[in-house]
Amino acid sequence: QRLIADAMQDHAGEREWRRCFLSAGSQSGKTFFVVMFGIYHLAELADEVQIAAPAKTTRDSVGKGKFEPMVSKSPGLARRVLPGNYKLSNKEIDFRIECPNGGKVTFPFSGDSMVSYPARITVGTEAAKMPTLSKTSDMISQLQARADGYADGWAGIFESTPSGKSTRHAQEMEAGTCSTIVCPCPHCGDEFEPGGQDSMKGWQDAETKERAGVMVTMVCPHCGTIIDES
Repeated sequence: QRLIADAMQDHAGEREWRRCFLSAGSQSGKTFFVVMFGIYHLAELADEVQIAAPAKTTRDSVGKGKFEPMVSKSPGLARRVLPGNYKLSNKEIDFRIECPNGGKVTFPFSGDSMVSYPARITVGTEAAKMPTLSKTSDMISQLQARADGYADGWAGIFESTPSGKSTRHAQEMEAGTCSTIVCPCPHCGDEFEPGGQDSMKGWQDAETKERAGVMVTMVCPHCGTIIDES
């Protein structure tokens, strides 16, 4: 995940884009990645961030299952992002968190709340299911219009599993650059696609998705070296 984040941040930091749409299969790590992108802007740049989902259950799943563990397991991130009185034991993610470093993050889950609380950085999960606000406007366009007043501009990154061609997410994917994220192997230096079939090994015999996540290993398809946290 760190390799992917570094590759994306190199491009995002150049301010050459405003909307990024990712698509991949279920359990591919795409939600983890876009949330990590939001945490970067929140923790490192003290930005205003919204992590949006199309339904309350999804919002709480992303907040409690992705955002909180990623932040709380890193003492440095936790000090910058989570207030001292923040309760990790709550069953629902707080709608709004005022971060000690000056950043702010909201977790909206409906069209009205997404547009009513705009932020300079929007992270959207299951974007293909996000609501259409009217016959002539979709939620993503409204978010961008409301946030255009930010001096540094608005940027949104959205992920979804492949969907029908009628959704805004599918249309953006069709009209976009169709880019594939590649990263250099830390051992041999050759570039490869992280998460591709040639680079993910060891999970095929897992009986559950949870076991697959434990058993999987990233391997460079060029030199065959295992890539781990070290």
